[in-house]
Amino acid sequence: MKSKIILLAMLIIVFNACQRSDDEVIPSANEQEQVLKQIQNPVSAPIGKPLSRKEIDDAIERTMKSGKSFNWTEVDLKMLWSALQYDDQVLAIGYRPSTVVDVDQIIDKVNIKTGEWKAVHDALIDLILTELNLNATQPIKLNDILIEDDAVLPIITLKLNDRKVITSLYNLINVRYLEPLGYWPVSGAFKIQSSSGCSASSQALNTADYTTIPPGCLLPWNYNNVTIPAAWTTAQGAGIKIGVIDAGISASQSLLGGLFQNGYSNVSRTVALDYTYGTSAYATCTHGTSMSGLAVGPRNDQNAVTGVAYQSSLFFVHGCDDVVLDQSAEKTGVKNALIKLGDDADTRI
Repeated sequence: MKSKIILLAMLIIVFNACQRSDDEVIPSANEQEQVLKQIQNPVSAPIGKPLSRKEIDDAIERTMKSGKSFNWTEVDLKMLWSALQYDDQVLAIGYRPSTVVDVDQIIDKVNIKTGEWKAVHDALIDLILTELNLNATQPIKLNDILIEDDAVLPIITLKLNDRKVITSLYNLINVRYLEPLGYWPVSGAFKIQSSSGCSASSQALNTADYTTIPPGCLLPWNYNNVTIPAAWTTAQGAGIKIGVIDAGISASQSLLGGLFQNGYSNVSRTVALDYTYGTSAYATCTHGTSMSGLAVGPRNDQNAVTGVAYQSSLFFVHGCDDVVLDQSAEKTGVKNALIKLGDDADTRI
C-alpha cells in the first residue's frame, strides 16, 4: 500500500507556470504549421544600460511591501534583462506549445520528449543558438550555455543574458515564463546572509519550554498548541513516509541512524537518503537534521525532542545549501527533489 508524504521545510519559489493569454497571438494563414508564435504586440529590445542592482532591488521591495508576491512574469522586459546581468546570469525558460493554455492542469501528463512539446523545445534551442551565433567570434554550441535541460518538466535552464535573445523569447507565446534564476536582492529589507539557519544553537533550553514524557524524551511547549499529544491517541505515523527537502543531513546523528527504531519508535520504519544538490545527502548545515528530527525523530529515552510522527519513515533529499534559496543551483535542486519524491513508488502526494 502506498504511503502518504508530507513535504517539510520547503520554500517553493521556483518555476511559476504563468503564461500570456492566447488572444495575444498574431492570427496567420499558416498558424498550424508554425511551431513558435509571436505575441500580437511584440516589445522592442531594451535600450541603454541595464538597471542597477539597487533599482531592481527597490522594485522588488516595493512589490513585497504592497502586500503582493513578487513574480518575474509581471515585470517589464528591461527589468528582466537587467537582472540577468548580475549574479550567475542563469535564465530558466518555461515553455509550452501554443495550443496549450493552462499547463498547470496537465503538468503531470506532459511528455516533453514527443510531439508538439519536443517541437517547441527544439525550436527554442535552435532560435537561441542561431541568434547568439549571428555576431559571435567563436561558434557557440548548446553545451557552452546549457545548465539543465529538464528531462521531465518543460523547462530549459541556460547561462544567457543576451539582449536580443531575451527579447525574442519574451515576445513568444510559447514562453510561459522567463526567470533570472540566480538573482537575489543584496540591499534593503531583503538582504539576507548566506548559510541562514545552518548554525546549531549553543543556548541551554529553558525548562519552562518543555516537559519530559515517557519513556524519557522532551515535549516542546508548542506541541500542545496544535494538540499533537491528543493526536497521538489516534495515530503516531506508522505506515507513513515523510519527505523532507532541506540543506543536507548529519552523517553522525544516531537518532536518525542506529537509534531511529528505538523506544516507542521500535516499529518497521526506514530512512532513505538522496540528493539533488551537492555530492551527497550529507552536509554540515544543521537545519536538515533538525527538521528531520522534528518530523520523525524517535520517541525514546535519550532526553531529546520527540518527532511529531515518531513512528513514520523518512525520505530525505538534500536539495539546497541553506534555508534561503538565493542560488540558481538551489532552486533547481529543490525542483528536482520534488520530482524525486513525487516519482518514489512508495509515496503518494
